[in-house]
Amino acid sequence: MKSLIFAGLAVALLTACQATVKHEATPSDYIVRKGEVFKIDLKSNPTTGYHWVIVHRDERELADSVSDNFTPDRKPKDGFVGGGGTQTFKFKGTDKGIDTLKFEYVRPWEVGAEPCQTASYIIEVR
Repeated sequence: MKSLIFAGLAVALLTACQATVKHEATPSDYIVRKGEVFKIDLKSNPTTGYHWVIVHRDERELADSVSDNFTPDRKPKDGFVGGGGTQTFKFKGTDKGIDTLKFEYVRPWEVGAEPCQTASYIIEVR
């Protein structure tokens, strides 16, 4: 039984980042009002060591970060560790204008390594 669990974990780690997937931002991915809270959901699996980080924001920040949480897709069964889910970033529109939020899916200890995935979103605060 233990060998099956270890084999499953090995496969999960090897396939955690097979290809780079890029979200192509389109004008006004999010249109929000000043003071409104909005969220960005990104699929994630922290058991592989990867997590999403914000890597770029425009010079004039129009949205403040409110929170960053992970929600598993389902509750792991007894004796089974890990599993994917959703990493949710919440922001609050603070000033009118257009802002760009860019994320990278990385392992923090792999300094200088290319991100596994990237995502960019254009935010318009009205």
